[in-house]
Amino acid sequence: MNKKKYPKHLSLRDIEVVVFIAEAGAISLSTLSKVLEQKFKTPLEARGLRALAHRLAEYGLIGKERILAGTGSILWPTAEALKLAGFKVNRGERTDRPALASLRHSLILAEIRLIYELKGAKWCCERALRNDFTDHLPDGLATFPGGEQVLVEVELTAKESNRLRNIMITNLESGDFLINYWTTPETFSVVEKQRLNLPKSYQDRVCIHLIPEEVYV
Repeated sequence: MNKKKYPKHLSLRDIEVVVFIAEAGAISLSTLSKVLEQKFKTPLEARGLRALAHRLAEYGLIGKERILAGTGSILWPTAEALKLAGFKVNRGERTDRPALASLRHSLILAEIRLIYELKGAKWCCERALRNDFTDHLPDGLATFPGGEQVLVEVELTAKESNRLRNIMITNLESGDFLINYWTTPETFSVVEKQRLNLPKSYQDRVCIHLIPEEVYV
């Protein structure tokens, strides 16, 4: 990292954007636009948005590339970005172009995160939860000002029934959490079936939402 360029020429907002990208794993340029407008209250026009992404890439903090049709540029964190966000980068850990198998999940989860933050919740990402959850790692944790904590799971593909039920029980028994599942129309019924197979006291702590069409990629 060229310390003459970084972080002197980055604003606090820019650094917070880098941290958001590091926590998300990957976001689209359109999500970055929402982050700037909704989270940081500093909206940018398309030209300014592209300039910001270019600047962060020039500083070696993000990679960017058009990977999926219809989503524009995808932004992902470099090892330097992960370190800036306070994460340990293990030897041999890949921080290059994100894998297609998990990319859609990361992009949608970044949008789901914004839904919780707009409701006043503080978000803790999967990477930050690794030391606290060992049996199953949820996609995120949203903590509301009143203390209510919600474990968040994004279910894009249907898991085998017993595995899904075991994950639900593991999450529920890991603490005094509510569980929010975000599903596609295809996975909704699968998740709902397993919710209904839980004891009544557990059922009431699990809520299922459909992923909004506008954020589905």
